[in-house]
Amino acid sequence: VDQRYYQAVEHYDKIVPQRNALLRRIAERNADPNELAFWDEKLVYAASIIISERQRFLRELEQSAQRAHLALTGKRETLTLRYQPSFTPTFEGNGQLSFDAVGLDLHRELTPEQIAPQLADQLKAERQLSIARGVTLTGPHRDELRLFINERDVGLYGSRGQARTAVMALKLAELEWMRERIGEWPVLLLDEVVAELDADRRAFLLERVDGATQTLMTTTELDIFTPEFLSRATVWHVHEGQIEPEGNPAQS
Repeated sequence: VDQRYYQAVEHYDKIVPQRNALLRRIAERNADPNELAFWDEKLVYAASIIISERQRFLRELEQSAQRAHLALTGKRETLTLRYQPSFTPTFEGNGQLSFDAVGLDLHRELTPEQIAPQLADQLKAERQLSIARGVTLTGPHRDELRLFINERDVGLYGSRGQARTAVMALKLAELEWMRERIGEWPVLLLDEVVAELDADRRAFLLERVDGATQTLMTTTELDIFTPEFLSRATVWHVHEGQIEPEGNPAQS
């Protein structure tokens, strides 16, 4: 969907293994530590784009996810997204970027040019530790997306139901985001998700996907779907490794 982001990720995924290999050779005294400068520059360039684009994407996604989550929870819970990089930028009121203990401020636009110098400083600061461990300790591959419901971290304090509802809201928001970008609905895969929702949340989810996007769902409880919904769906049964369409005479 975003060519710049895709290319940055593609380059980054090649840079990190090569940098890690160099770190291990340095630890074994088979390479010069000064060689890291070359790979650090490449890593910082790609990583800064990735972080900036992720922050922008989550900012665009959050509002739609919040609407879906409010509907799924009967307006009882508010979902907030927090993007937490693996390094710790600071903000002194002079244009430097910042984030607090729970992640970057999604509403502050961050450019790769703002991110790059502080990421470069972090790589230098942890160089000896990275050599000792033989891995790159900072970068987008170690970043986290944290979900908050009513300002409480879902990963730490949320119930299983809250976690699943938050993820479902994100999926629905992604559908809308993708449709806006490519002009058509993407395929949605839901594996045993519907059965884990209560009746109200299930009804909202099915209403959102019915007729809007091609959806592949798996379930062991077909009776949780309304006859009206099933009449518009193609149903297949999986039994002992065989897949048969609904109504096939081979089905018992």
